[in-house]
Amino acid sequence: MKKSIVDFEMSGKVMTYTLECGHKAKFPIEQALSVRILAIDCKECKPMPRIKFYWNGIRVNGGKLQRCYFSYRNWVPSIDPETVGISAKDYDGFSAEIHDLFKVENATDSQSDYFDKDRIKVTPTHPFYTQVKAAFDAMEAHHEKRFSR
Repeated sequence: MKKSIVDFEMSGKVMTYTLECGHKAKFPIEQALSVRILAIDCKECKPMPRIKFYWNGIRVNGGKLQRCYFSYRNWVPSIDPETVGISAKDYDGFSAEIHDLFKVENATDSQSDYFDKDRIKVTPTHPFYTQVKAAFDAMEAHHEKRFSR
């Protein structure tokens, strides 16, 4: 993923660029001066996964649909009422990619035979909030259509 250069430093025969992500990239002076470099691929930054929210689940990078359901405005008073909840339908839980993007809660205690499913609380400040809220609305529309017969 290309990152803009925010600073550079020349020392000896090496040009060190500081990228917008905070990582550094080093190039030999001859190479750095021969081309005008505006952006550099950051080898340390992971590319943002492609995530798509459906009324019945989440798909990451075109993989298997991770089944879940969404809830809205049913939280305790100390939590923002606009928060959207995501709950896994299966005990397998969500994938590592989803764990990287969200704070996932799971209170499983195998010693006492208590098994829980993964849960996520998405507040309005989260970057995926609008997509998650749209998935909740789609789930509501699907259920309304299905149960109105």
